[in-house]
Amino acid sequence: MEELDKTHKGFINKQIKQTLKDTKIPTLPMVARKLVNLCMDDMASFADFAEIIRLDPGLGIQFLRIANSAFYGQLEPVSTIQKCIQILGLKYVKSIALGFHLASTLNKYSGKNPNTELFWHQSVLRGVIARQMAQHYIPNRSEEAFLIGLLLDCGIILLAKSLGDSYIQIWMDSLDSPHRLFKTEQLSFDYDHIQASAIVMEQWFLPAILAQPIQLHHTRTIPASTTSEIKQLAQIAYFTGNLSLFKSDSITEDIMDLQTYGQSIFGFDQQQLTDILDESQKEFSSISQLFRNILPETMDTEELLMQAKNILSDLTIEAHQKVSDLETEVVRLHNSCQTLTGSLEMVLEEVETDNLTGLVRRGFLERFLETACEWIQKRQMDLTVFFLDIDNFKTINSQYGHKTGDLALQILAETLKNCFPPKSCLSRYGGDEMVAAVCNIGLKESLSQAERLLQTIRKLAIPIEVIGRKEDIAITCSIGMLFCASGSKPGCAGQILELADHQMYQVKNKEKNSYSYQILSAQPVATSSHISMNN
Repeated sequence: MEELDKTHKGFINKQIKQTLKDTKIPTLPMVARKLVNLCMDDMASFADFAEIIRLDPGLGIQFLRIANSAFYGQLEPVSTIQKCIQILGLKYVKSIALGFHLASTLNKYSGKNPNTELFWHQSVLRGVIARQMAQHYIPNRSEEAFLIGLLLDCGIILLAKSLGDSYIQIWMDSLDSPHRLFKTEQLSFDYDHIQASAIVMEQWFLPAILAQPIQLHHTRTIPASTTSEIKQLAQIAYFTGNLSLFKSDSITEDIMDLQTYGQSIFGFDQQQLTDILDESQKEFSSISQLFRNILPETMDTEELLMQAKNILSDLTIEAHQKVSDLETEVVRLHNSCQTLTGSLEMVLEEVETDNLTGLVRRGFLERFLETACEWIQKRQMDLTVFFLDIDNFKTINSQYGHKTGDLALQILAETLKNCFPPKSCLSRYGGDEMVAAVCNIGLKESLSQAERLLQTIRKLAIPIEVIGRKEDIAITCSIGMLFCASGSKPGCAGQILELADHQMYQVKNKEKNSYSYQILSAQPVATSSHISMNN
């Protein structure tokens, strides 16, 4: 059934790609194309924009209305374009004009209906919020931030057009959580609105400073190769694009992450974020007339922003509670670790040890590993198991006698005690096999430890007497190492020992005197394992 689902999703994904490929996305009108070039030209002048106004005089009228709105508080009416641009700023006028034409072009493609009106209400609002945030974070790119916020979800228009009611319902069900919409798209179709938006960006030849942040607006950690300005705009896009602008009775976990993100990336506290939303509401009111052909006739913007404010306010309380809970959990874990350590010390004193080597016997090792499995799965520790076997041990016994073999075992046991931390569980597993179980040393140190152990064992000298003459012989070991990351699922003690033993035999069957290792990765990443030989 699972394979059938994958095949079905793959078929749908192929259909979507072909449908979007065949989609006739409307070309930008000449005015919009000129505005794209104008917005990307930092040297553009008022005269250049005057030419745009000549081609679309209706724009001039709308900008006069914006300049005369209460948001700008002019004492005298603004009656000329020149004065209007002086008040609004040329870059602001260019970006708002371009945003209007881009949105209008997409709106003609999708058709006017209540769903698209709600979509554009949220999109224009996101554009304004992005602009307000950029004024504090990257002021010289605040107008690009507006365009990015406006077009963040333009791929939704394409998917709704291509998939119809089935997709629209998914979008409507996820209005309170943009992140959930993104994940639902991927689970349902193996395709998402970011991939769809890439088609719009490409066909409209929008520059990288706009296209790349839009492509990254559901990526929390921006790739290191991203240029500084694009990275900053992408961070604004992530925050703005994941902010809930729809009334909901619940706060999802992904939304709860936003305030922490805002504080760590932008340095905004809860009051600053609230102030930004207040300013956004005022600015939205001033420019809504320009976008009136795509916006609902009645809009309760205050209600949408109130949801965002409430979330951010609730998050402050929840964040403090989480810190308090985390501190309590740290104390609990510390006490538990001390208890486990104390228990281990007590048992080590009481448990019957191997008479020859002084190491714990197999039964205690297995009980220790059973307890460790529980802690690993609860993400409270990682564990490394080293499974050692002396190479050619039968030959040592037959050629030099069992007394020499016993001495080799004793010297190897002392070596393990000196090489591993005091709290490690060191066991004689049986015959010439020994096991070291070590907690919380990490993968990198585990690999270094395996290499150091090999080097130390190679230098060991086992004294023998041959025909009255004293000599030393050397020994080597084959080592199998298993690293269980915190949060992985190693199963039980038997499975851990079986996996480590298997790695040891990988070495035995090839060249001996080396080590092989396997890694059990943490969930939710699928448990991954690989074998690597190291001489």
